[in-house]
Amino acid sequence: MRVSDLKSGSISTIQVERIEDEPFTASLQNTMELSMAYDGYSDEIILSIGDDPFSIEATTSKEKVKLNKIVKRGFPKIVWLASKQKVNGKPKILTIQIHEFPNQWSLPDNIEIGIDEKIIDYYKSKFLTIKDTKKTVIEKIKGEFIIQSFSKDTKPRLQISVTKDSIYSKTQSFTMIGKKAWAVIVRNDENNYLIKQITKGRKQTESGRLEIILLHAPIDFIDATIMGKHAAEYRLQIDELIRKNESWLAIWKEYNELEYQRNLKNAFEIGWLHYENKRRDGYNWIFSIDKNIDLKNNNTLRIDNIQLEASHSVPDDIKNFSVGDSETPHGGFPTIASKPLNPPFPIRKTSGNSNSQ
Repeated sequence: MRVSDLKSGSISTIQVERIEDEPFTASLQNTMELSMAYDGYSDEIILSIGDDPFSIEATTSKEKVKLNKIVKRGFPKIVWLASKQKVNGKPKILTIQIHEFPNQWSLPDNIEIGIDEKIIDYYKSKFLTIKDTKKTVIEKIKGEFIIQSFSKDTKPRLQISVTKDSIYSKTQSFTMIGKKAWAVIVRNDENNYLIKQITKGRKQTESGRLEIILLHAPIDFIDATIMGKHAAEYRLQIDELIRKNESWLAIWKEYNELEYQRNLKNAFEIGWLHYENKRRDGYNWIFSIDKNIDLKNNNTLRIDNIQLEASHSVPDDIKNFSVGDSETPHGGFPTIASKPLNPPFPIRKTSGNSNSQ
């Protein structure tokens, strides 16, 4: 399935342009998948076309507010190019479609989903021609459900739901959402996952919308007669994901708070630097730090792989972390401080020479 075939998730269609008022210089093809992220340092939205990043904004005030909400709430999303408008022969405005999902799972192990003769015959009768062989039917079912990978380094993706709305509700099952079809996957007594039922896709109304999850995993569809038994560890991984679906948000919030407090402590212990001026170099910010700082005894420069954030003053949550020696000695100066990590928004790594991305 191509990303442009997606009909699931919360869908937004927005026109964007470069902040620099320049055309997009990367190779663009309609329906191609894009990557979009929020850069907390520059407070900019970064749209990556292949390996080329661009700072973007929406073309209208209303859509700017909408786009900012999308990137800052940080839900899993798939973004693709719907169309482009050219000025003087070069792409200046892009229309992108964004599909947001409430959750995503990732599994490292291979997932095999078996397809038996009954399912093959049914799928052929509803969607294909009588000339298709078993092998081609399995390949077409695979293409029906697996979303094309963003790159060769990323895992295939499935849209799944674990909503208990079928006759298989009392089994370890989940539903795959495809381009034109839905399929119920059930684990049998031999611990193999099989397509038990396949139907034409149903239109989802707002009142009856399923919670659809993106599953990232090495996935393959095979002939059920030759598939092997899954390892117990792999079976437990999927079962555990299904069992915990109802409480995933509470778990994530708990993890988020623990991770935040841990990084807050680290940030306070590392400390902060004061800078005198800054300038921009492409997508990098270069800071000139206070010449009076004792670099040899500064904690910040003695630790590898730290992440930095620049602000006009030390953030209160870092400055007030502990009672006593938490006050900044040079209140009011612009500051580069270590940044507490707050998933799911990623913070880009910075180098040790005060270059900030």
